[in-house]
Amino acid sequence: MKTLKIISVIIAALLFVAATVVAAFFVAYFILTSDVKLDEEKLASRTPACVIYADDGNIIEESVQTNYVTIDKIPDITKKAFIATEDKRFYDHGGVDVKGILRASVKNVLSGKLKEGGSTISQQLVKNAYLSGEKTLTRKFKEIKLAELLEKRYSKDEILEIYLNAIYFGKGIYGISDAAKRYLGKDVSELNAEESAMLAGIIKSPRKYNPVDNFENSTKRKDLVLKLMHEQNYLTDAEYNISKNKDIIVNFKTNYDTHSELLDAIKKSACLKLGFENEAELNGYKIYTSINESTTSYISKPSDYSISCDYTVIVADALKKKIIAYDSSVGELKRCPASAAKPWLIYAPALEEKLISEATKISDEKINYGGYSPSNADGKYHGYVSAKEALAKSYNVPSVKLADALGMDTIKKYAKLLDVEFENDDLSVGLGNLSGGITLSSLLSCYTPFVNDGKYYEPDSVDKIIDPKGKVVYSAHVNERQVFSDSTAFIINDMLKETVKSGTAKKLSSFPFAVCAKTGTNGTKQGNVDAYCVAYTTEHIIAVRLGNADGTKMANTVSGGNYPALIVKDIIENLYKNHKPKDFPVPDSVEKIFISKDEYDKNQRIAVTEKNDKNSVPFYFSSDNLPTEKYEPEKISPVIKDFKISYNNGKISVSVITDDKCGFYIFDDKMNVVFKSEKSAEHVISNLEADAEYNFFIQPYFVNDDGEEIKGELKKLPTVKTDGRNKTIVDSPWWEE
Repeated sequence: MKTLKIISVIIAALLFVAATVVAAFFVAYFILTSDVKLDEEKLASRTPACVIYADDGNIIEESVQTNYVTIDKIPDITKKAFIATEDKRFYDHGGVDVKGILRASVKNVLSGKLKEGGSTISQQLVKNAYLSGEKTLTRKFKEIKLAELLEKRYSKDEILEIYLNAIYFGKGIYGISDAAKRYLGKDVSELNAEESAMLAGIIKSPRKYNPVDNFENSTKRKDLVLKLMHEQNYLTDAEYNISKNKDIIVNFKTNYDTHSELLDAIKKSACLKLGFENEAELNGYKIYTSINESTTSYISKPSDYSISCDYTVIVADALKKKIIAYDSSVGELKRCPASAAKPWLIYAPALEEKLISEATKISDEKINYGGYSPSNADGKYHGYVSAKEALAKSYNVPSVKLADALGMDTIKKYAKLLDVEFENDDLSVGLGNLSGGITLSSLLSCYTPFVNDGKYYEPDSVDKIIDPKGKVVYSAHVNERQVFSDSTAFIINDMLKETVKSGTAKKLSSFPFAVCAKTGTNGTKQGNVDAYCVAYTTEHIIAVRLGNADGTKMANTVSGGNYPALIVKDIIENLYKNHKPKDFPVPDSVEKIFISKDEYDKNQRIAVTEKNDKNSVPFYFSSDNLPTEKYEPEKISPVIKDFKISYNNGKISVSVITDDKCGFYIFDDKMNVVFKSEKSAEHVISNLEADAEYNFFIQPYFVNDDGEEIKGELKKLPTVKTDGRNKTIVDSPWWEE
């Protein structure tokens, strides 16, 4: 009995607490929503989702819902696709689906995460029309109250019509009519079941499920929507089986204004900063950006060069650390960066780890790593090349050798510091083959350490965001991270200047100021799928990618050093019409060292010499990784390699073969110069006396770099008699005397 009493007390206490909580909930609800009213004019006017401003304060875009379509023009199957996905009890509730909320709450508790919200179509509509994206209890209360008011004022069909014309489908697209035209190239009235399912699947997360950027995700989501439609008896078994096996043709490119990609990129960035899941939550916000419309106008399109392919171009201001121009036909696809990754993925870590200097000789040769045998784009191997030349000309074997020497843990460590992560650990990473790929924005960011003394940052275009109440909810702040030393950054710059001077980016070599660049091409002999050029000065970083969104191949003529470099060239020409950017200053941590050219070319030795002349070559070295070997030229004596002296028909012939760059003297027995030659030669002595003996001497010499004549050992030649009894002297080398 005592136990039952205790249990009864506990239950009573719990019921009291629950009742108190419920009462408090309703009191809070009525207090916080007492002034909430349904502004029908605002709902009907379809006000801008957000206003985006350029760097000069001019409006880039006011995103509004366009091409409004009445409910009778929307196919029933399309309406059912959205109802099945977003609000299956749409026609049964009064604005708030209590069952849905309870079901979502249970799932959230069981999962330990806020995975489901239980919002109805009415709630979504009023949230996007009237409320900010903040996640607070007050906002949720207001959302519920507005949804109830909406349901009292409008019929279900009217609500569904407004909703389908207002929802955001990603890539700057609002409303079902524009979505049908932009994604599928057709009128909304022509939509079938599978197309309706695809569009309905987008709105949960436009970034994740739009079919242009994420076709695989979009297809899986479409299949899920079709399954829901079937379960809710909107599709028969036969209709479901037919629809789920039909291919959908995405016809986005032909119905698309590329300017909206810029807006989409800005909205994505704003959502990430504010923690919004959907761009539609930006309703009423003002976004101020660093986008410069003049710089954007400098961006050429592939069609300007009579080629047809998708593209993305980004320009960043290296001084302001902001993105100032962006244009694209496909947005931020994740693609293999190919050789455009080599500077920051392989060479900079190798410099940082003191594995190489830019002068280090690496053998470019045929090599095999357990069946993996990298080759160069030109199909040739080039023997010993400096690291500087290997990067400038983008030879593949040296990069793979460095990847092997660094080890995958070290490569991934530096990549992670640049916000790049990948799963594969094979040596093709040395050629920029990164699983999952990276976006062009990420690729551009990876070059920021080279213009920022080794410090990495992520350039962005959003400067400030103001909410609908006029409150500044975001102000830009650049976060920097030291990834490489300033010496490594400078030496990479020196190496990439060579890429412009004599390497794969020679199309940029005409500028009278310092430009660094790296190209990259991903493809086969049958065609290329990606072509990159990333170039930078002390003031700007420019990144270009050409390559179709669907992975179809371009011609092999579309390579990194060709059209992407030409697009970069056009931008640079316009950026620097009236001034020249400064060169990269040499940091105190770097020294310019001259090494012996002969030793370097012949023996691959890095031997320091004091002279700056034709027999030396300069390289930059980090002060904590200086070469220690000194060049000490051997004391070279002039050498006579062979000679021949003979007597015939009253004449003495002296033939002398010397070492390279050596000459020789012939002296008589009184040490008078009989003959002098700068190289191997034959000399004939005539007008000889009869029955006489002649003695001659030879001496080699050469002239050093200072113009000084250095003489070798004086040697006596065999005696010649002119009495006729010994007409020929047998060869007698001086070293046998």
